[in-house]
Amino acid sequence: MVDKRKRKYCSNKCQRKYDWDYKKKKFEENGFWEGVNCNIAISQVSKRYLLEIRGVQCEICKIKEWCGNPVPLVLDHIDGNSENNDLTNLRLVCGNCDMQLPTYKSKNRGKGRAYRRKRYAEGKSY
Repeated sequence: MVDKRKRKYCSNKCQRKYDWDYKKKKFEENGFWEGVNCNIAISQVSKRYLLEIRGVQCEICKIKEWCGNPVPLVLDHIDGNSENNDLTNLRLVCGNCDMQLPTYKSKNRGKGRAYRRKRYAEGKSY
């Protein structure tokens, strides 16, 4: 029996690789992630891109392994503004270095959310 479906890719893995390579190419051409509009999704693809470009290494202490495994890295916004996803504002850091930064969790309170304060002042909801 002949399969009448026309397949463009040999497998799902092949399709995902093609899609990722296409997204990277478009990002390098345009400077923004095409088709990605959620801030969390932008952070995820930016982290994946930085891991490929810069490697699995903390950009502060330069550690690569912890207990024989690759060190878990987090995406850090250097200026503390989670909306600023420019690659010059992003770095990959280990959890230990992240906790010591002035932009770590509640230490960063009140920074980077000026657009929300402005919206609330105008009487608009989130």
